[in-house]
Amino acid sequence: MSLTKQPNVVTGRIVDHCKASDLNNHKSFNKFASGTKYMIKQAEEEQEEKETVQKEDIKGDKKENYEKITEVDPEFVYVRVRAVTANVPNNNGDLFEREELYRTYQTFVNQRVFKNHKSDDVTNAQGKIIDAIWVENPEDQDHPYVECLLEIDRKKDPDLVRGIEKSYITDVSMGCRVEYSVCSCCGNKAHTEEQYCDCVKKHKGQKFCPIHKKSLKPNGIYESNFGVEFFELSFVTDGADRDAVIKEIVASNAMFGDINERLNKVGQILVDSPNVMFQDCGICLKRIASSDVISTKDMEIAEKVMNLIESFID
Repeated sequence: MSLTKQPNVVTGRIVDHCKASDLNNHKSFNKFASGTKYMIKQAEEEQEEKETVQKEDIKGDKKENYEKITEVDPEFVYVRVRAVTANVPNNNGDLFEREELYRTYQTFVNQRVFKNHKSDDVTNAQGKIIDAIWVENPEDQDHPYVECLLEIDRKKDPDLVRGIEKSYITDVSMGCRVEYSVCSCCGNKAHTEEQYCDCVKKHKGQKFCPIHKKSLKPNGIYESNFGVEFFELSFVTDGADRDAVIKEIVASNAMFGDINERLNKVGQILVDSPNVMFQDCGICLKRIASSDVISTKDMEIAEKVMNLIESFID
């Protein structure tokens, strides 16, 4: 992997995780890195390129109300994804510590969404990131993570949207600029590839460092990244962060045709029932009908309830 050096600039390094034969597709990364103090990293695995909201603060305290982010446009599909996890190295040996990730995760907002990190040309963008939130994981308190809300253009790439909606495209992969990284084995600080220690150069990802005769279980040799700035998120087939996947597809209720009318009709029938449980169910259906944004999961459940109730009515 080469760097294009120019006089009077600070040279960065690039970690774009693609085959050497594909570097032409990423040539603008070289130009970018040669004029900045940053490295560029992407979280897709090092293999052949292939064609995945709740507000909380760092302590995990839920905000009292949901916040409206944008007006829903039926020409877009809205997708909630888990973008990056703190305190655990991905399969490329890159780790983001909790404090650093929390400090920088909002840089995701308003960045573009691509396929396979083809971010060298803005016309390749499939949509944008309209929000990012910090999530404390109650099931794994050591590894909080960042979720992003994506707005994807249905017309730009119908095959991508179909893949998302049919769940055969599930993984996402972040792209970020990194000012420097620190080796987990020897503590070496590297601003450029030339400054890499032999631990990272030769043994990254291994659980034992033969240079220092040192065991590094459970995470092995990795780089902790600092001065992070996220600049894109991509849909990929096999992401380096196994947890970076689509969490939920979110859609406008305007996209469901006459379902709103059905929701209100069946909901009112249940509300008028003497059965308190039915009344609560009816209130839920009417609430869904009045929502600006609903998830496909909620809609599927609502449809099953409506079909059941309508079968009794008929």
